[in-house]
Amino acid sequence: MRRSIYINPTSAAILGTDSEQNLSARIAGIAESWAMACDAGHIPRDEPEALPSAMVRYRAIVDAALPALAENEWACLCDILNASHRLADHPDTDPARSIGLNVADSGPDGMAEKWGIDLAELAARLDGMDYAAQCAIIETVDRFWRKAGQSMAPIGQQLRAAGARVASGEDFGIPTSGEQKP
Repeated sequence: MRRSIYINPTSAAILGTDSEQNLSARIAGIAESWAMACDAGHIPRDEPEALPSAMVRYRAIVDAALPALAENEWACLCDILNASHRLADHPDTDPARSIGLNVADSGPDGMAEKWGIDLAELAARLDGMDYAAQCAIIETVDRFWRKAGQSMAPIGQQLRAAGARVASGEDFGIPTSGEQKP
């Protein structure tokens, strides 16, 4: 079925596409995500006002739960989680629950040396965080990567622009182009 619809600028920004070519697929993907979120939260699909309200509350909970980490820890997390699946389809299998494991498993990749951190200690802290904090980290990493490559700013500025809560006084001179720290 083909229909014409008007998409205002706010809707276009939410859809995240300027091309009508992918618009149908994007709308279908958002509708599928809405259905999955309703099912996971046991929200009847015929209550369309429930999901936006839940999203507002989720965002407030995530913002409040976001931990303060050192700049190099945030950079390391973004680096490690870049190649990871980060989308959730059910709370029990949400990849946010396994970020500590991802960090612990990244040892052979040289992440400890690259970012100057103790991976085992960071993994233990992440595993000890509650689910809301783990979700907040994933959301921040997602925002970082949605904007990656759009800025030539130092990584610390990019992390802060993505909403990362950087522990005060923790500027470690993070490399910005993948090179090792001296």
